[in-house]
Formats: sequence, structure tokens, C-alpha cells
Amino acid sequence: MTDAERIELDQLEQSWIEAEAEADAAKARAARAEAAAKELKQISAGEEPELLVLMGQASVYAEAQSEAERNAEAAFDRFWNAREATQQTV
Repeated sequence: MTDAERIELDQLEQSWIEAEAEADAAKARAARAEAAAKELKQISAGEEPELLVLMGQASVYAEAQSEAERNAEAAFDRFWNAREATQQTV
């Protein structure tokens, strides 16, 4: 494996790790928003304007989580494919 290949693999691995961290953070944001919406729903009649806002935020965060997880999966695939390609040339 050349130095350039090693550097590329290291960069791809770092990108994957960062994408996984973002996916974890997005998951935590989505879970907090969902919990807040559920809590407000339980203590209100379900008609509070804040509840609608929280439910909307939870939906937005859930979509952001899905996107972050797709990005992390794609980053892993790029890293793994590059790793496999360099191992086949050895």
C-alpha cells in the first residue's frame, strides 16, 4: 500500500467516524424532541400550540436522523470499498 493510499484510507475512515458521530447526535436530538412532545401531550389535552411545534420539530429531527444515517452508511461504504481495493492490490 502506498503512502497516498494510506492517507486516502485514513481520510475516508475519519469521514466515516465523523458521519457516525453526526448520526448519533441526530438520533439524540430526535429522541429528545419526541420525548418532549410525548410529555407535553400527556400533561395537556393534546391541543396546545406548543405540542404542534414539538411534533413538527420531532418530525424534522427524525428526517435529519435518517439522512445522517444514510450519509454514515455511504461514508462507510466508500471507506470499505477503498480498503478492499487496496488489499487486493497487495
